[in-house]
Amino acid sequence: MHELVRYKNRYSITRPFHDRGALTDQLRLDFEPDRESWRRFVNGKDSGQSNIKTSIKESWQRCLQMGVDPALQRCRDFCEEKSLGSEHQFLREVIKNTTSELSGYLKEKELLFTACDRHGFLTASIGSYKALRQAGSIHFGPGADWTEKSVGTNAIGTTLATGLPHRVVGREHYCESSQKWVCSAAPVFGCNGSLYGVVDISGPTHADHSRSLELAIFYARAIEAILLQKQCMGLVGKVLNSSAIGLLTLDPSGKVRYSNNVAAELLASRSGSLCGQDASRWFNLSPLLSRQTPGNCPEAEEIFELTCLYNPTWNISAAPLVTNFGQLYGWTVCVYPCRPSFPEKVEKSCKADPFAAMIGESHSFKVLVAKARRVALTNSTVLLSGPSGTGKEVLARSLHQAGPRAKGPFVAVNCGAIAADLVQSELFGYSDGAFTGARRGGQPGKFELADKGTLFLDEIGEMSLAAQVSLLRVLDEKKIVRIGGKRPVSVDARVIAATNKDLEKMVADGRFRQDLYYRLHVVHLTLPPLCEREGDVLILVEFFIREYARNLKRNIRYVEPDFFKALTRYSWPGNIRELRHTVESAIVLMEDDVLRCCSLPAKLRAATKLSQSSRSGETTHFTSLDLNDIQKQALKQALQKYEGNITQVAKALGIGRNTTYSKLKKFHLLE
Repeated sequence: MHELVRYKNRYSITRPFHDRGALTDQLRLDFEPDRESWRRFVNGKDSGQSNIKTSIKESWQRCLQMGVDPALQRCRDFCEEKSLGSEHQFLREVIKNTTSELSGYLKEKELLFTACDRHGFLTASIGSYKALRQAGSIHFGPGADWTEKSVGTNAIGTTLATGLPHRVVGREHYCESSQKWVCSAAPVFGCNGSLYGVVDISGPTHADHSRSLELAIFYARAIEAILLQKQCMGLVGKVLNSSAIGLLTLDPSGKVRYSNNVAAELLASRSGSLCGQDASRWFNLSPLLSRQTPGNCPEAEEIFELTCLYNPTWNISAAPLVTNFGQLYGWTVCVYPCRPSFPEKVEKSCKADPFAAMIGESHSFKVLVAKARRVALTNSTVLLSGPSGTGKEVLARSLHQAGPRAKGPFVAVNCGAIAADLVQSELFGYSDGAFTGARRGGQPGKFELADKGTLFLDEIGEMSLAAQVSLLRVLDEKKIVRIGGKRPVSVDARVIAATNKDLEKMVADGRFRQDLYYRLHVVHLTLPPLCEREGDVLILVEFFIREYARNLKRNIRYVEPDFFKALTRYSWPGNIRELRHTVESAIVLMEDDVLRCCSLPAKLRAATKLSQSSRSGETTHFTSLDLNDIQKQALKQALQKYEGNITQVAKALGIGRNTTYSKLKKFHLLE
């Protein structure tokens, strides 16, 4: 079989392309310059050969002007692949993951397949052993700069320079070391039309290059298609990930095909790890699976409400994906959490919103934060009260960061941790020689350190009466005198005090000065205990799970529903501090990548058991006048009503928590 071709205004018949070496021989006969013409040109003289391709002459001229050494033996310009960008890495993966058909073709034809980024640095090279070995001898490999400026005329460099496909044969190469090669290259353009890189198929001159240029162009277009698909999927992903709801697509059997970032965060997983998993671990899919029988295919407009096993408070809806032929292709599932999604790293959000660290959505907490935002804009003294562990210092820092003193220091002092005879020296400082062991030159106190900023006095209720007198004077006069000193020093510090005690009662008992109380009580903010913040436990738990999973480098694929149930049914006497440490402990003790109820302390697991035992009870009224029976039935009814919350049960029955636990053990309701 032969082929009719047109060359130099005339037709000629050539041998078939599949005949090994045929095209190479034709190329060498028609296009390759003789050695004398090449030598004359690189020495700055006219080549004297008229049939050299225009593109090659133009490339030679560029090389001559750039001062490229024609006697260059191998590439000398390299760049560490780690320092190259995402374009380089993408092309590298494309080359390394080429098809087995191309690999077999390259091996048979003694060729290699490579690509470079738009800067000319080669990514990866695959092909026949012989071709790769020869390529290594001239440094034609990953990380090498194969632009015209670096190695002269070559298919890759000339394609980069012109944006057009090129085949460079033998002595068409500017540098002598490449003249035993035939190279075919095609440009790869990005979605914006700019040059993205170059695909190249090369080999020794004796190899079969009959389809090299054709294949290079084909693979360049294929890579462009991948780039377009990647950009389109990226845009779709951005749209889906910008949604405030979790989105998943399932195949007909319930396996996850896709999940956006919100869904992955809600289900405590990474987006990629959800794919391929069975969605029945999070949702009750019975309404969907029951509609897959023949003749029972759902309509495209139908909406199904599902139950979330992961968190029953969330709203889950599913819609079928139906083809134009009425066949079920899969399902789209929307997850609507009953709370907003919080950032993984609060510290980043704090730069934009100083109150981002105040996490919660309950009504009482939102009222507190709204009031705190108004207070933060002033310099007024603030008194924070609330049980231990409710986040008083977090609120104090938020007040400081949101106020006019944000650029000043925030100095925290735990008044309960300082010995009574050292409180004044800690707050007001001391002068040189004030007492035995005093630091030479003296030392400033906390008030001086907090100048132009905020002084946070935690556990103010633990301060002695003597220290209270001195503190009152400083608050009134805005001046301090160091211990052992005589000269008053002006200080300008906003004071935020905090306590978990009833200061009014302490004033009545004579344990806290009334005048100081009123001086601190300019603005009073009360932090509610966690048991009174309805719905906030789940929000905080999910935040702490993300925080400690990241800090402890633990991958949490799934959280059992009973884990959340146990945490929401506990009364949390230690408030947020206790909750935080409980979650941290559970993640540390986690046996695998599933966070289970068994990782929680025994007292929390008991809360779940109490709830289960209370739901199983059928007694709704007293059936006996025996006092023990009445107590037992009252405890059962209270447990059922308050879902195992011991604090609420104790309040409802009018007895203490310890007494409640004692009676629960007595009547075997803890088992």
